[in-house]
Amino acid sequence: MKELPEKLPPDEIIRYHEIKDTLTDCLLAKTDLETVIGKAADFFRCPIILTTSTYRVLVLEDRGTPVDDPVWKLAEETGYCGAESVALFESEGVTRQVLESSGAFVLDQGLANEIPRMLQKIHVFGKVGAYIGIFETDRRFTDLDLAVCDLLCEILTVFFERDPSALQLDLTIKDSILTDLISGQLQSATVLNDRLRAAGWKPHPHFQCILITPEKTSTGIDNADYLSAAFKRRIPAAHVILVPEGLLLLLNFDRSPMERYRGKLIETAEKYSLFMNASGVFDDLISLRAYYQLCIRVRQTAKRLQRPDRLAFFEDMVFSILAEDLDRLEVLTFTQNEYRALSAYDSMHETDYCGTLTAFIECACNVNAAAEKLFVHRNTLARRLGRINEICGIDLADGNSLMHFYFSSKLKGNE
Repeated sequence: MKELPEKLPPDEIIRYHEIKDTLTDCLLAKTDLETVIGKAADFFRCPIILTTSTYRVLVLEDRGTPVDDPVWKLAEETGYCGAESVALFESEGVTRQVLESSGAFVLDQGLANEIPRMLQKIHVFGKVGAYIGIFETDRRFTDLDLAVCDLLCEILTVFFERDPSALQLDLTIKDSILTDLISGQLQSATVLNDRLRAAGWKPHPHFQCILITPEKTSTGIDNADYLSAAFKRRIPAAHVILVPEGLLLLLNFDRSPMERYRGKLIETAEKYSLFMNASGVFDDLISLRAYYQLCIRVRQTAKRLQRPDRLAFFEDMVFSILAEDLDRLEVLTFTQNEYRALSAYDSMHETDYCGTLTAFIECACNVNAAAEKLFVHRNTLARRLGRINEICGIDLADGNSLMHFYFSSKLKGNE
């Protein structure tokens, strides 16, 4: 138990111990969660909201008085603190303040400007398992209130550790399989199949990993538990697990769903200042660890190239990733002679024929598509392609030559 503030007067110390005895009796009597929060609300004479770390509402105790607060109303209607509320928690630094605070504190700015609230976290088995908010509606909070809030959170820690099912903290069998695959503890396809059967899990034939990382890697993802639960609700057959870099979203599908979910993923990444780094599609779950590590490479490469995209794909950076493993001498010897000639011409004459040919290749050598991408007429592009052939001699009908040219352009970016 935390020590009481020294400045509490004797009568408040007596009151504190009375509350402590009341809440402890609730534990001994094994009363339900609503009763514990109800007893606390009787002391505070204020509304209380208790949620899981994923912002799922466990208890809303308003003491019969409507609470005119958007966070409370949304929680009352949906059973969750909604995405808008969570975005506010993060943008205003509320979540980080709660996580870093050593005790309960009163928030009275930003979203709490109209109704101040006392906030605190509840640890369960060494990690944050729940949050509590006590709304200041009828009176001003005191030092005694802060002390009782900390006491209540310690009581709730015991309550949840005695009955963790209320928080669903334990990993599902599916989550444990994925965690063991990523850590390298599960490497046998036979053992994997046995565990899949035991879990009653019949995966769809195709998989794709998306590594979700914070914009500032030093801070981590403040709302990781909330985002994990949100992704599971919004994307069918998706699995989300915590990894050191952030979150790993595993899509499992019959046909590629990326086009269906691309907009939602980008919107989420922008709202919460995240980067999403996607692997290619694979068909064997035993390969999950390799594709997870590939996602890490995608993020590292995108960061080095200073790509602003919130959603990056391995397919778009495969040549840049391969080029990272070459030293400077190898880059020189791997670079196509035709590319060097065209690049030298561009440098001397301030043209961008290399960019033109690269766009042409990326558009599957379709003149109309490439012209549209470059915002030029197709006849203009045709003339440029002819000029490119004159300058460097590359055969535009030779797929191997075009592939080598494209790889050389990516090698150039890695010099």
